[in-house]
Amino acid sequence: MKLITLGRTGMIVEQSGPVISFYGSYEDRMKFQNEALAEIWFDTLVNLIDAIPDFKL
Repeated sequence: MKLITLGRTGMIVEQSGPVISFYGSYEDRMKFQNEALAEIWFDTLVNLIDAIPDFKL
């Protein structure tokens, strides 16, 4: 299981197997065909979040 918290938004994103869950003011889930696809999507999300400070004005 992988988990990230998005700071001030209070949103939590969790990847467990082929499912990515979003928790915050709402809850949602994305189920992928397999765990490898979910990992790629989750890792891409983490990389995009990490890059945000590079693009702030």
